Amino acid sequence: MPTNLTLKLRRQLGAGVEQLVFRPDPPASWEAGQFVELLMPGEKDLYFTIASAPGDDIELHVDSTPDNMGGRMLMDRIEEAGFVQAEVGHGECHVGRLPADNSPVLLIASGTGFSQIKAMTEALLTRSARPLYIYWAVRSTNGLYMGDLAQSWADTHDHVHFSAVISERQTWDSGQHHLHACITEDHPDLADFSAVCCGSPDMVYSTLDYLAGFGLSEQRFFSDMLQFAPRPE
Repeated sequence: MPTNLTLKLRRQLGAGVEQLVFRPDPPASWEAGQFVELLMPGEKDLYFTIASAPGDDIELHVDSTPDNMGGRMLMDRIEEAGFVQAEVGHGECHVGRLPADNSPVLLIASGTGFSQIKAMTEALLTRSARPLYIYWAVRSTNGLYMGDLAQSWADTHDHVHFSAVISERQTWDSGQHHLHACITEDHPDLADFSAVCCGSPDMVYSTLDYLAGFGLSEQRFFSDMLQFAPRPE
């Protein structure tokens, strides 16, 4: 059922990313890791990952740079009306899909893919002390728009580990290779792991292929790209 998202907070985070916090009316439910679909006349396929664990409010991290049309349309709507209509709780990549045990989880993101990792980490911290290994790949240190939060999780929870992978002055291909190497240097045997991966199709599938070579099961690899951009047979 659609809900109206009324803006409560708007804050610049850095690297052209804005944090928007909405109050849904009527209240909405979702699993950590799922996304909203915005319902705006004449537009379609406007999806934004929910950056908060289930609760009263819905948080989004929006790329507000001029070349991001989806973000620009959302901002224009908010500036005009103060709210936007949405359907909440879409997507198959969420905490409910993870194995119901204390096996370790890799939480891998590039750019604003961190929003999904944030929501899932918040939810998982309330459930168990399973090991969580967060890898956030960005082009420059400015891209770590919530780096302090991620580091605070690692500082206050022994089972949470955070690594920032910065590809400044490198091509994205080399930065992506650096990301993969960081993960497998830390964990050369991934047979007992699950992985959540948030990024572009190229980033997601190259990560899956690389980690599979170190024992990660494809059945324990989760990403929205598996649904939105399935690899050709």
